[in-house]
Amino acid sequence: MPSTELASVFGSGGADTEGTVRRLNAMQHSLEDLAVSSRQIAAEIDAIAPSWFGPVADAHAELHSKASRAAEMLGNADIAARLVPDMVGISGGRSYFLAIQTPSEARATGGLLGAFAIVDARNGRVSTPTLGQNAELENPRVRQVNLGSEFNDLYTWTHAYTDNRNNNISPSFPDAARIWIANWKHQTGQLLDGAIAIDPIALSYVLDVTGPVTLPDGEKITADNVVPITLSTSYERFAGDNAERKAYLQTIAKATVEQISNTTASTGALLEALGHGVSDRRIMIYSTRPEEQELLESTDLGHQLPDSMASLADVTIGNVAGNKIDYYLKREISYAADACTGETRGSTVTVKLTNTLTDLSLPKYVIGSMGAPSADLPLGTNFANVQFTLTKGANVLDLTVNGGPEFYWEGSLQGHPVAVTQVRIPAGKSVEVKLRLNEPTSAHGDVQVPIQPLVDTPTVNVDVPTCGDEK
Repeated sequence: MPSTELASVFGSGGADTEGTVRRLNAMQHSLEDLAVSSRQIAAEIDAIAPSWFGPVADAHAELHSKASRAAEMLGNADIAARLVPDMVGISGGRSYFLAIQTPSEARATGGLLGAFAIVDARNGRVSTPTLGQNAELENPRVRQVNLGSEFNDLYTWTHAYTDNRNNNISPSFPDAARIWIANWKHQTGQLLDGAIAIDPIALSYVLDVTGPVTLPDGEKITADNVVPITLSTSYERFAGDNAERKAYLQTIAKATVEQISNTTASTGALLEALGHGVSDRRIMIYSTRPEEQELLESTDLGHQLPDSMASLADVTIGNVAGNKIDYYLKREISYAADACTGETRGSTVTVKLTNTLTDLSLPKYVIGSMGAPSADLPLGTNFANVQFTLTKGANVLDLTVNGGPEFYWEGSLQGHPVAVTQVRIPAGKSVEVKLRLNEPTSAHGDVQVPIQPLVDTPTVNVDVPTCGDEK
């Protein structure tokens, strides 16, 4: 999202949230017209045949780039104008479940639900009357929402409905959001309007704009140290006192939320920071209102599985050992497919997982196996659940680990075939998981390889010809 340009819509000075939202609401119809016009202009420029004459070709390329960027910017502004005012309470109060994820303990949407807040939005202003640790969330005895037979068959073993440690076991964020909303209603009686998820890495982008926060004891939490403190060093600092560590992290969360809520930083800079978090898939939003959810799913905020026949390789990691060792996990993902001949083609999805841990003196809470004691893991072993969510209509042929056959199981999720295995990665070692499949060549649309938002920035290689008719 070219968010700095959007500052001209929102105002480039200090953040006046209510005034910003009301200006945006007033401009809704104008932005919609501009978005339609800009898309038409970009399409017309795209349809112009390229010239062989260098200067003309260069001018056409530059014009095409500017028109496409303008169309994207105005399209984002149009969506924001239709979503933001109502979602921040201009037409009536809203309340949301805010999940702060911990990607050092991987879950499909990013990380373990470490802390949470209830966010109230009234007249464009946001407050957090409730902020708590995951231990304050009650696990219901029975499920409070039913996500369907595919979800149930795939995840029953994880107790996804009734154990908040696994509420976000599915790579589709709306699944986690619906569970959080239903469980909160069961716990408190409050019916929420949606759910939001964010992680410390996205918060670091925002702190880079708002400036550091100061804790009651004078310690400063900055854009540079918030990630290592919240995801790594706090576990060493409070190695013998888990309750004290959680209290410390909650103090950081509270101070950070207050800093963001009361900031006077430039709106344009804040939008740029938030846009960075969205493009990294570290910020996701769900609305209980179908018309809003449909718009959210047209953006990177939706974080849902695609409802399309496009070629898909969505590789997600889940921490099985119940530790924080994914701070040291590095990923390499590749997706390759044969040519578009015949009704199906062979494809391969490969993920190389490297455990970069070298210090085996770290607390067992970080590198032990408290969540899987029966696995008898050597200290420092990363015990990972690896899920492949694939192109609709694909058939899995086999799965290997380091070149040899490995046990895996299959299922489906929202019409997409799924294959799952579990691997153990010793400290300082790598494991390569390779999945071979047949995919229908009738698949159409852009190839999709969503990246799970963990601590690392994975290397991704895609060599997949586009098949089928564009639709």
